[in-house]
Amino acid sequence: PYQALHIALTPEDTLMVTGPNRVDCMDYRTGSTLWSSASLDDAYPLMAVSPSASLVCYATGHDLILADTATGNALHKAPLPTYTDDYGDSHPYDVEGLYSAPDGQRALLLLAGNDACIALWDAKTQEFTLTAESVHALHNVVFTDDAILYTAVQEFRPGNARIGSAYIYDTSYADLICLNSDGTKRWEQQLAYSQFDVGHDYELMYFPYPRENGQTAPAVIATAGEKMAILDIASGKILDRVDFPSVVVELALSGDTLLTAH
Repeated sequence: PYQALHIALTPEDTLMVTGPNRVDCMDYRTGSTLWSSASLDDAYPLMAVSPSASLVCYATGHDLILADTATGNALHKAPLPTYTDDYGDSHPYDVEGLYSAPDGQRALLLLAGNDACIALWDAKTQEFTLTAESVHALHNVVFTDDAILYTAVQEFRPGNARIGSAYIYDTSYADLICLNSDGTKRWEQQLAYSQFDVGHDYELMYFPYPRENGQTAPAVIATAGEKMAILDIASGKILDRVDFPSVVVELALSGDTLLTAH
C-alpha cells in the first residue's frame, strides 16, 4: 500500500495511479494491479491520460513516456530537455505540470530549472519545443487542432489572499495565453477579478460560439474569480463578457446551454 499522488480514469474504466517513483494501472473493482511502470527517478511523478485515446503520458525524472493504458507498453520515450545551472552542470528540467491533448499525440509541460517555462512535445516528431513563455503558476490547458491555450499567472503579483480564516480581497489578474502549434505566441489577454475561492480561481473550456449566420466560431470560455469571457481562438477578440455575483468554480455544456457552478 502507498499514498496515491494522482488518480485518473482510463477509457477502459481502469484507474491510472501514481505513487512514489511509480505509475500503476489498477482494476478499481478488485483493487488488483494490472501493470506497473519500472521504478522512476521522479519521486512524485506527474501523468496525463488522454480522454479520447487509450494513452497515458508520464514523466520519469529523465524522460517523457507515452504508454498504452491497457498494457503499459511504452510507445514513445523522449529525453526531457536540459538546462545548465550556475556551475555549468547540465540537468533535466523538473516537470511541474503535464497536460495531454485528447488524442495523446501532443503534450504541454510546465518545466522548472533556472526558471519556469512552457514546453510543447509532439509524439510524431519526438521533439520538445521550449517556448519563450515564463510562468509563475499554470492552471488550465485546452488543445485545438492548431493552437494550445492556457490560463496562467506569468509573474507573482499581490492580489487576493487568505490568512487563516480571513480573506483579503484586492484586484487579481489571470493571463490567458494562446500559442500556435510551433510554440510561438498567437495572442494574450488578461482578466482582472476581485473575488476568489481557494483552489477554484480559474476555468477554461472550448466553446463553439454561435454566429448570426448560423455558423459557429472556435472560441474558449475563460473564467477568473467572478469574471467570465468568451474569446475568439483565431484572434483573441473578446466576443462576450459576463460578471457574476460570486466565483465560478465549474463550467459545463448541456446541448446549447452553458451551465456554471458557484
